[in-house]
Amino acid sequence: MVNRIIIGALIAIAALFALSGSASAQCSGQPNANQICGGPTSGGAGLPSWRALVLADLPSPVGIVNGATPISGGTSGRMAYNNGGIYTEYVAGGDCTFTAPNFLCTKTNGVAFASSATTDATNATNIATGTLNSGRLDLATTANFQGGTANKVLAADRVFTSEVAVTFSATPTFDFSTFINASITLSANITSITFSNIKAGQAGVIRFIQSGAGNFTIPATVNANLKCPGGCNIVLTTGSATASDVLAYQCVSATYCIAGGLLKDVK
Repeated sequence: MVNRIIIGALIAIAALFALSGSASAQCSGQPNANQICGGPTSGGAGLPSWRALVLADLPSPVGIVNGATPISGGTSGRMAYNNGGIYTEYVAGGDCTFTAPNFLCTKTNGVAFASSATTDATNATNIATGTLNSGRLDLATTANFQGGTANKVLAADRVFTSEVAVTFSATPTFDFSTFINASITLSANITSITFSNIKAGQAGVIRFIQSGAGNFTIPATVNANLKCPGGCNIVLTTGSATASDVLAYQCVSATYCIAGGLLKDVK
C-alpha cells in the first residue's frame, strides 16, 4: 500500500514537471525584436509565448515622485516640469490652471494683469529696449490735438489737420480747442467776435471769405484777445463776392494772440 502511495506521488510530481516544461517550451528559442514572453494580450488563460509588447503589459504610472509625494497632471495642483533634465514640482495657485499641455495664468494674487504698460508705472520703467506696438499707446485724436488734451501721444498724421469751417453768425465764437486753421464765410456783417479756449503756443490762420455781393465787414480790432503792431485795424477786401482775406495768428498765453498784417484778397 505504501508503495502505491509513493508511486502515485512520483507520478504527480512528474506531471507537474511536464506541465512546467510544456509551459516554458512556449517561449523557447530566440524572439524577434521588441517581443516579450507573456500570456495572451486579451488576458486569457492561454500559455505564454513570444509576442509584441502592449500597453497593458506596463504598470500604471504614478508620476514622478519628489520625496514621498506623487506628482500628476490636473487642472490645478502639483505637476512636474523639466529644466535641463532636472524634474521638480510646484503648486498651481487659484489664478492658474493646468490642462495638458498648457499652463494658463490670468491674474496675480487675484489682481488682473495690467492691460498695457502705459497704464502700469512699474512695468513701464522696465521697458528699456525694443519696440512697443502702436496699439498699446494712448494716441491723440485730431480733437485731442486741437484741444491740447494732456497725456496723449501725438502722431504725425494729427499735426497736419484740415481747415475747420466756423458757422456764420453776426456774433460768432472762434473756439481754439476745435481748430488750428479756420475759416468763416460772411453772408452779412459781423458785429462782434469771441475767442475761447486759447492755448499758449497755438498758431495758424483764419480766413474771412466774402459771399453774395461781398463788402461785408468785421470789427476792425476783432476783439480784446487779439493784439497787432500798433493796434489792430482789420479791414476786409471790398468789391468782390469771392474775396478771401487771411489773418495769421500766434497765441502767446491763454488770454491773447498776436497777429501781423492782413493778407488781402488771396487768390
